[in-house]
Amino acid sequence: MDEFWVYQWLDEYEVRDVADAKNLLNSDRRAVARLREISLESSPPRIPVVESRNPGSSFVAGRGIDLSGDLDCSAPSCQMRQVDTLFSKALLYFDEVVVAGPSPYDFVRPLENPSDQTKNNLLGHMETLIYLRDIGVRDMLIFNVKPPACEVHLTRDAEAAGVAEVIEQSKVWVQRLESEGNLQSVEIHDDHSHYAFSHQDLEHTIWGATPSVNPTKREVAESVFSRYAAHLVSDIRLARRMGLPLAAQVQLHEDALSGGHAKGSELDVALSLQLPVFSQLPVRDVVRMRQDEWDAFERFRNALKVSIRERVSRGMSTLEASEEILDDVITPALNDISQKLRVTGKKLERKLGAASLFGTVGMTVGLLGGMPLVVGGAVAATITSLPALQRYFDDKGEVELSDMYFLWKLEQRHRGHGHK
Repeated sequence: MDEFWVYQWLDEYEVRDVADAKNLLNSDRRAVARLREISLESSPPRIPVVESRNPGSSFVAGRGIDLSGDLDCSAPSCQMRQVDTLFSKALLYFDEVVVAGPSPYDFVRPLENPSDQTKNNLLGHMETLIYLRDIGVRDMLIFNVKPPACEVHLTRDAEAAGVAEVIEQSKVWVQRLESEGNLQSVEIHDDHSHYAFSHQDLEHTIWGATPSVNPTKREVAESVFSRYAAHLVSDIRLARRMGLPLAAQVQLHEDALSGGHAKGSELDVALSLQLPVFSQLPVRDVVRMRQDEWDAFERFRNALKVSIRERVSRGMSTLEASEEILDDVITPALNDISQKLRVTGKKLERKLGAASLFGTVGMTVGLLGGMPLVVGGAVAATITSLPALQRYFDDKGEVELSDMYFLWKLEQRHRGHGHK
């Protein structure tokens, strides 16, 4: 499975935006037939797991941020908000994110004679995938089919994955769902019931079914828990298979994986760092900066890894580690860069100001933005300023090699972006 099935179709038909996709699905039978053919080709009895190219800088995205639409809202606006949240953190530390995306199994039969609902569902997924392509993170994605999330065989699957204890301990959530949740409706049928249930820590209303004809709120809470637990086991099984850490987004999953322990992992700390510039800048800008300043990014990331590992080895909690790194490592380094540039800039201005006594000098100093321009002055003015210019470039080179230069430059990009 070298290419994700939806991307394969989008590429074959050179789809630029969701309007192109909508036109093809509504008016081109051959294009629809080809999409179904690709979904069939992508749905063999056993799909091999696509391995990570860079295991040290990869993680598996759990339900809620894996683009599958399971356990969360599949509307494009919600999916793209999740994308922004995910990559505003992932771009700080990682090169690859393992996701699921819409399963080809779910569309093989519906695409035989697609209804408007089927088309709209596909278009929603396509809009998100086009967005991912447009902001430049498509190459960071590894699409893998996750194991089935089976509620019927939850205990068996949890034991096989070695997480039976995790699921058992997280059953405290049943009481929480029962006491804090809202059973919105129950529709009774002959031998089962359908329900609608909501809770403040679940992204949206859960519609499910129980074998009880007239279920209690406790039974509904148990049904909701089983559904979420089954998807957690599915996520864990893929992460174990790939030998990668799992990033949980759903609160129930986060609680289950933490097991009540305060100690954080490297992944936990990396994803919990609150650097406003990463959430304030458009993702595409951060991606472009990573590409343009790759050496600086690598220095920044390596320094961050050392800081995180040191604090994790000391048994610090995720919150403690992330706050200490921000307060003791990142903020002082950024302040140091800014201070050094201010001092260097003022010295250069004074030198060039003194040099102007030999002639009229027009000057523009763009710190770290290129060579200062000395325009319209006498040759003597430029010659007199050479030592100051040399010192400027020496300081510039020193700053560019600092660990936090990449982050500092991102902040400058953000200020310029906001100004515009």
